[in-house]
This record gives sequence, C-alpha cells and structure tokens, in this order.
Amino acid sequence: RAAFRAMIEERVASFAKDVSGSTGQSADPMLRYLFHGSPDLSDLAVYIRHNWFISRSFFSLLHDLAPRVDVEDRGSLYDNLAEEAGAKPDSQVPHQVLLRRLVDHLGIDAEDSSNCTEAYALMNFRYGSVRHPGIEWGLAMLWSIEGVTSNKHKEIHRLLNEFAQPTGVREFHRIHIEADEEHSRGLLELIEQYIVSAEQQANFIASLRHHQSLRRNYAIKMWEEILALGHVPSAMRDTSPRFPLRAQVVAAGSDTRAAQPNLHLSRSGSFLASPLPLPIGTVIDVRFALAELGEASCRATVRWVRGPASGQVAGMGVDFDKISPEHEAALQGHAPAYLVLVDGAAS
Repeated sequence: RAAFRAMIEERVASFAKDVSGSTGQSADPMLRYLFHGSPDLSDLAVYIRHNWFISRSFFSLLHDLAPRVDVEDRGSLYDNLAEEAGAKPDSQVPHQVLLRRLVDHLGIDAEDSSNCTEAYALMNFRYGSVRHPGIEWGLAMLWSIEGVTSNKHKEIHRLLNEFAQPTGVREFHRIHIEADEEHSRGLLELIEQYIVSAEQQANFIASLRHHQSLRRNYAIKMWEEILALGHVPSAMRDTSPRFPLRAQVVAAGSDTRAAQPNLHLSRSGSFLASPLPLPIGTVIDVRFALAELGEASCRATVRWVRGPASGQVAGMGVDFDKISPEHEAALQGHAPAYLVLVDGAAS
C-alpha cells in the first residue's frame, strides 16, 4: 500500500509540474507561453473558454461518484460538492457562478458548445469513469484533476491581476489555489482505503494515464487556436508537448550507462542529459518502449549541445529524423517507459 501511494504521488507530482508551468519548463507549450511568455488577454480568454466548457459540470462528477463509496466515507466528496454548490458558510456562491462571472466579463459566449472532438472525448471519459463498476476509475480521474490544478489557478489568478481584471472575476481562481490541494488530500485518503487489490491498482494507473492523455490531446487543440491569433512569438511556437521520462544514455564506443531523470521527450525530439554530449551533427539510433506498441526505434541527429560550464544540466538536444506514424501517435498520448541511446556515428 505504501509503495502504491508513493508511486501515484510521484506520477501526479510529475504531471502537475509538467502541466502547471510553475517552473518555466512545462511540458505543455501553451502553458509555457501563457505563464512564462507575454500573452495577450485574448490568448488567455481562449484557455478560459475551453476550461469553462469542461469545468462547469464538475459538480456532477462528484455527485455521481459520492454514492459509490460507503456512507461513512462520503464526507470529503460531499464537502467538495457543498463548496461547488455554494452551500458552505465560507463559500456561499456556487463555483459555476463565479467562473461564469469571468466568462461574461471577458465577452465569452457561455452557451457556446465546443466544436472540438478532443473536448468531448475528455468529457465522455470523465462521465464514464465515475459510473464505471470499478470505483478506482472514478477516483483516479478526480484525483488527476484535483492533484494538478492548484498551480494553474495560481498562475491564471496572477495573469488576471496583471491584466487589471476586477477582483470579483478573479475569485474563482483565487479560492481554488488552496481548495484543490485540500480536496486532493481527501481523495488520497479514499484511494488508500478503497484501492487495495493489484487489479484495482492497475486499473487506477490506467485511468490516471488515459485521463492525462486525453487532456494532453485537448491542450494541443487549445494551443492551435491560440497560435492562430498570431500573438505567439516564433521562438515559442512549439507544437509538440514534451513528456518527462527516465532514460539510459550510452555514448558511442562506451559501455557506461547512467540513469538520467527529468528528461523531456516530444514527438519531434528530446533533450538527453549527459556530462559528455556528442558533437553536433552526430547521427544516433534511439530506442524507446511504448506500453501500447512495445519497443520501437528511430534515427535522430544531435542539433545542439550544452556543456557543464553553462551552469545548467549538460546534455544535447536531438531531432528525430524518421518515426513511424503509429509510434508518433503513441508518443503524442503517453510518455515511454524508457529511452536509450544505443549507437552513435558521425554523419
């Protein structure tokens, strides 16, 4: 049980860091731009419009999941639901109303339905998971939401303040900075109590990973809409989300292997941490494992290097030269289990 808790905390903490943009190295190029670039208010409005679409029914997810747990254990879910409904002494305005104030203030059509297939795929999974016979599917999905949103709310509240938006329309994001962390702790207690068997734990991880994958796909569509507005500078117009992973790197002609934590992989390339980066122009073969498709490989080229003298993590940036469409699609949705530099030869 302790090992399972440590595993899911590490997984969500890693994902939270990547999606929040709090470090400036978010895996999501959209959040890197919004939180660490110089966005226009209209860019932020795109993000808020899409989040209004998927957030306005959050209370119904809690409503559907709460009866699935024993009556004596429903307290944290009903407490969360009471906050959403504005039925607590310190929270007397429904959260949907608070977010609607911001939506209306920004001139967003609150009744506009999303025309994005990825949005409906995400919502369908959310509704399906809380109604699944296995409670682990719903708990994983809800925890995936509550465990990663606090930093997002903090950054959006900061942006709204910098754009001189009224205090009242910033309230939704202000209250969620701390509330979501508290809700996450309550969910974790239920997870420890109800997710016991190996099968339940495997289903929990599968639900967590699938929800994260769907959310990444939706984020790509949001990013494309923001890019179309024309405010994003060329240096930040990256369209490939990066995924964190652990890797082993084998320098050409060497048998030395070193685990490299906190690497980032995208569909188009990767940064490989190494104290002895290969020369620019070196062609390498990269092998990685994908849960859906097994082991795959592709050719890559070293495009830039960073030495220890830079004061940052030494390593090299590589571009993938050829990758099959099915593996590219899999990389879009999931981080691989490992990545290995297996060979290198000067081009």
